[in-house]
Amino acid sequence: MLFYALSTIYSVAAFGFFVTGEYTLRLPEFDFPPMDPLFYEYGTVMLNSGEIRGEVIMSNVTAIGLSKARISNARTQFLSHDVFHLEISVQIPEILLKGVGKINGSLSVFRITNEGHFNITLNDVRALWEITGHVVNDTWIVEEFHITPLIGKFKIYYKDLSENNKQLSDFVINFINEFWPAIYRSVLPIINKELEKFYIDIANRLFAKVSFSKLLALTVTCKRNSDDYSACLKQAIEEVWPRFVADIRLPEFDIPLLDPFFHKYYKFVMNSDNMHGELILSNNTIIGLSKLRISNVRTHFLDEVFRLETDINISSKGSVKINGNFNLFRIANEGYYSLILEDVSGTTNFTGHVINDTWIVEHFYFVPSIGKFKLYYDNVDKKKAITATICKRDSVDYSACLKQAFEEAFPRFVKGLTEFDLPSLDPLVYEFGKVVFNSGDIHAEVALMNTIIIGMAKVQVNDIRSHFLDDIFRLEIDALVPKLILKGAVKMNGTLSIFRIANEGPFNLTANDVSGTWNMTGHVVNDTWIVEHIRVLPSVRKLKLYFDLFQDSKEINNAVVNFANEFWPPLYRVMLPITSEAWDPWLTGIANKLFSKFSFSKVFP
Repeated sequence: MLFYALSTIYSVAAFGFFVTGEYTLRLPEFDFPPMDPLFYEYGTVMLNSGEIRGEVIMSNVTAIGLSKARISNARTQFLSHDVFHLEISVQIPEILLKGVGKINGSLSVFRITNEGHFNITLNDVRALWEITGHVVNDTWIVEEFHITPLIGKFKIYYKDLSENNKQLSDFVINFINEFWPAIYRSVLPIINKELEKFYIDIANRLFAKVSFSKLLALTVTCKRNSDDYSACLKQAIEEVWPRFVADIRLPEFDIPLLDPFFHKYYKFVMNSDNMHGELILSNNTIIGLSKLRISNVRTHFLDEVFRLETDINISSKGSVKINGNFNLFRIANEGYYSLILEDVSGTTNFTGHVINDTWIVEHFYFVPSIGKFKLYYDNVDKKKAITATICKRDSVDYSACLKQAFEEAFPRFVKGLTEFDLPSLDPLVYEFGKVVFNSGDIHAEVALMNTIIIGMAKVQVNDIRSHFLDDIFRLEIDALVPKLILKGAVKMNGTLSIFRIANEGPFNLTANDVSGTWNMTGHVVNDTWIVEHIRVLPSVRKLKLYFDLFQDSKEINNAVVNFANEFWPPLYRVMLPITSEAWDPWLTGIANKLFSKFSFSKVFP
């Protein structure tokens, strides 16, 4: 269930090779065990995080492959006059683990209580070791040993000794092999805490026998009183920056991905010169920080206040792009923007007190100069409309008028208009639709039958826009439905991730905050608008799904349902474009039942 934890045990083993300066399989004179293979006799871990809860006992574990470890970087630092800190970045191409595991707990929906043999293959193991301890009588006593491993590839095989339910056991193993990254991130902090004593014991077996002053003469830290301090800092930052902006996160430091960088919400109040108002930016994505270059670094330390200044530049070859939506009160309403900045340069200024040997950053200042600026903003002019049901296209408040007219008429549409053969829109019936998915985690043919859709009566329209060119009329409606409920039957034949499904059964789905733009397009022929396409790609804030496609096994059915509910965002993104194509003719048919009965010039004069 939690065998990822073992990787942290064995990444430490390579430690012995590097601190001695040569690759030694064993150092009996130091009471240092062989490193390849490394033997771990017994360990118990209690887990209570996320989807993983229970006790795992590992015994008679052998690790093979540590002799191939390589150091990519090493840094040292005295945290005080007698506390020494060592950081080592290690890469190990492959580690093979074999042993016995005893499990009593649960993984997601799976209840696991058994014992068996396992073997694990870990590829591209990268770890940062952080080793800290006092130096006493020229001996470094390791007191803290933290390892934060990242794993490129993981594969586990587990043989249940009881063989009571091999099918379920294999099912769980397939589940682990598919979703190991999420499980690994969940258990890693707990495992590291439990195994720190093991790490410390191995390290002290070596360092207790070696003079500290002779052990590490080389240091890669930058001393503030050195002549080349700024150059050293510049080099150090340039070395570490790619780790922060690479296409991986650093969850162990609670550092988010920096390129692209996502920020959910900004709020500014402006009251200067010609700018007076409140500006809110939301769901902003910034792209281009990986191209950042540092020209100089300076530090200042006075009265326990430390200041770090870095002169940075982002060249025009790697422009910063920001995309999101914002509200601009008293100037505009709500819309979408994209912004491109080129040749961004300036000095970043970090300032804060140093307390208990920890720098607490209290202020950050950055006033950049910009070589080139380009902004696009959609829908900046939304004025309040007068009350009207017929709107003229050449009027300055046409969009607002259309919105007002829609809000007045839609309650009648919801109930249905029998005289126009327009069905009820709430509830709305979708009799049959079939789509074929062949992307991402879903490869299947899916059919929905006798589906009832509830919630359209609560639709909220944010904006309506129209375009008319070469006899083609397009109507765009920005709308939000707070809650949609779908009930019906589903038939599926294919695979959903590791799950094979070939069955039919009932389903229900609840979607919250369904928002998007309804794009209706078609030619105007003989003063009649013939809707040819209705395309909508709605976003959903929250989704809950239930279906019954495994009547013979409630446990497996619940596992698949839980999987779909846990990972619905990536599944939704894959399925949405294909589903939208299937909706198109159905939605178009409903719209034409209404618009085919009206004169275009009278509805949209």
